Amino acid sequence: RLGHERLGIDRLGIWLIDQNDSRWRLGTWGIDEGGALRDERGSRLPRATEDAPSSFFEGRSPLILDEESTCRDQQGHPVGKGCKLLAPLWDGHGLIGEICADDLLGHGGFCPEKREAIVIFARIVANLVSLKRAEAELKHLASTDSLTGTVNRRTALIILEKHIAQSMRSGSPLALC
Repeated sequence: RLGHERLGIDRLGIWLIDQNDSRWRLGTWGIDEGGALRDERGSRLPRATEDAPSSFFEGRSPLILDEESTCRDQQGHPVGKGCKLLAPLWDGHGLIGEICADDLLGHGGFCPEKREAIVIFARIVANLVSLKRAEAELKHLASTDSLTGTVNRRTALIILEKHIAQSMRSGSPLALC
């Protein structure tokens, strides 16, 4: 909302590279033309790697600015022309996604202050995504056996305690194999 109101950014989307197939990017959340938050999870678009220099993919370029770009919706359909800015989501090891902002409606462009704000936002988002991914990996490592991939003793006891409590509450039998 602040990006829309204070910076005049008409639309903004956060796209993550598919960890299973890096030729695709996955939608997360975005801001629509009216400044409202839009759930873009489930959107999957091909990555347009030909539109960016290699420095963008190597984390050496803070942004790409295209003054006369085709703007697209979350399904990839063209919706008009405008100024588009891409800021990489870089985790220090590789590109994990991008933030895409445009001025589809206002056609006001992106002054240096707007560009800097979007780059800073991209760095914050990249840091948060990296932290969430590391947290998920730590949870997985703490709950599974590294050799077999099955749940470890501690996790199995937690699951068993939940099922025992549910069985006691409902009065239904509990079987353990």
